[in-house]
Amino acid sequence: MKFSTKKITAVFTILSFMSYGQQGENLVPNPSFENTGKKVKRLGSIESATGWVSPTGARADLFVSSKVEDINTPLNIYGKEDAKGGSNYAGVVAYSHGNKEDRTYIMTKLESPLKKGMTYCMKFNVSLAEASKYTVPYVGAVLSKKPFGTDSKVSIIEEPSLMHFSALQDRLVLSGRYNWTEICGTFVSNGGEKYITIGNFLDDLESKDKATKMKPDKKLKVSQIPSSYYYIDDVSIQLLDLERGE
Repeated sequence: MKFSTKKITAVFTILSFMSYGQQGENLVPNPSFENTGKKVKRLGSIESATGWVSPTGARADLFVSSKVEDINTPLNIYGKEDAKGGSNYAGVVAYSHGNKEDRTYIMTKLESPLKKGMTYCMKFNVSLAEASKYTVPYVGAVLSKKPFGTDSKVSIIEEPSLMHFSALQDRLVLSGRYNWTEICGTFVSNGGEKYITIGNFLDDLESKDKATKMKPDKKLKVSQIPSSYYYIDDVSIQLLDLERGE
């Protein structure tokens, strides 16, 4: 079973050393997952991050500074990574060989709806967990007027309306197991988009075709999983100040 709908989609390439003149604040609430409503005790607890949820029955993870080893930062069950900012970050299964693990996604409601015809810049940071046996070419984001929502453990299959894909570059970048890679792109809003959802929106066949097998990481003793697992941190959407010519 697949969960599919047509919305505005943003799938991003790497835009290194670029800056944009921007006006307004970040429209993504709790962008670094630092604010938590209750204590995080186990995997699958993304809802503990204020404003963030899993849009399907397969729950995404939240990693925090904790005595619980599975969810701790910087060292946890899937690898070791310092947070991009603060001490917390999220984690999703972007792909699993043979569908041995369900894909997971993270979603939040924006501070205000996007304005029709306006250009925005969206950014988020990813890091492939050392336990990952595979990597996929990209992790994308969907902007929608209505939230995704199902209790079933299904994949969200979405046709991108904005996509820039460089097979070689993205395969190399998104296989990075250390430090963070900024994924950045611009788009013109149709107006009224209220939600952002992050994860892998390719169908199973295309995901398998584009997945690359990774060698075990000898620097860190973590059990390898038959999946592509990404940490996610520092999410933002900001209106571009195009009048300044920047």
